[in-house]
Amino acid sequence: PGTLANFFQDDYFNDHTKYVEALGKAMQKEYEAIYKAGLTLQVDCPDLAMGRHTKFKDGSLADFRAAAAVHVRVMNEALVNVPADRTRMHVCWGNYPGPHHMDVPLADIIDIVLDAKPKYLSIEACNPGHAHEWEVFENIKWPAGKVIMPGVLDTTTSHIEHPKLIAQRLMNYVRFVGASNVIACTDCGFSTAAGAMNVPTEIVYAKLQSMVKGARIAEEMVAKDLFRIATTHVGSLPRPAELLPYIRGDQPAPADFQQKLASATEELFAKQLDAGIDFVNDGELGRRDYVTAARNRMDGFDSEKQATGAADLEEMQEFSDKLEGRKGLLTLTKKTEVKNAACSGPITYTDAGLK
Repeated sequence: PGTLANFFQDDYFNDHTKYVEALGKAMQKEYEAIYKAGLTLQVDCPDLAMGRHTKFKDGSLADFRAAAAVHVRVMNEALVNVPADRTRMHVCWGNYPGPHHMDVPLADIIDIVLDAKPKYLSIEACNPGHAHEWEVFENIKWPAGKVIMPGVLDTTTSHIEHPKLIAQRLMNYVRFVGASNVIACTDCGFSTAAGAMNVPTEIVYAKLQSMVKGARIAEEMVAKDLFRIATTHVGSLPRPAELLPYIRGDQPAPADFQQKLASATEELFAKQLDAGIDFVNDGELGRRDYVTAARNRMDGFDSEKQATGAADLEEMQEFSDKLEGRKGLLTLTKKTEVKNAACSGPITYTDAGLK
């Protein structure tokens, strides 16, 4: 719910807490439907990190922490009927190749993040801005029953991480939380919005294969415990080029679109399994992006406003100009205007959203 509030501005409630609570009540129906379908639910929570240098960039850290605590409380209430072990949570600082020098430190938010219900916690953990933050876990008491899924692949660069580096990154977490509480993961998705790719498809799968090899090396380093380190990824993967115009809505979908999408999804599952990934997903192939998908399943968003800009890109103008025209959920430059839906009335989850 907090992520939707981060991207979709409020022109109706004029009260952030009430707005987030309304979003939570609406999304609860979807969360429970996913669980009842036998699937593992993933809640994406960049609002708990990226929200600091976007929506809450002009406020104090205390103000941001207070809002983040509200977001976690509301999410937990929306997950009341979903078991913790059937839920994953992803926290990140924004999946764009920017300077990220204004990211809030993990140490400033980890207590709030760990209050969230999901058993599995995915965090950015290997890019230049956050690779050092495994040290945070040296000074906290790891909650019983929680599993950390540290990012060991950077999803914004085409550099393919060496398996030994991946093993070293995993071992930083194993030492503090135990091997049984670690699953190798990616920093974020590889194609958060359809068409917004930082890494070519062939390199995506080469990276995933390297992650699996690195997990096997880490297993050898803890072999005395005879434990296997599982592998997964955050979610989004590159959409097939031939389907991209229809997924983005640039062209009307042909009559056989669903058949083509099903075939592409089967092929995607096979690619992940061939790479050695343990916990796979559909790569969000049929969605433009997760925020727009949620908006399309709710009433109450009939107006639009310009998307929030990121503080680091506003300061580093020469760099941000290089991102002109890049599609996504943020306004990345002054020249690239992105508009998102805004709340204009009572929020309800539509029955069509469950079909």
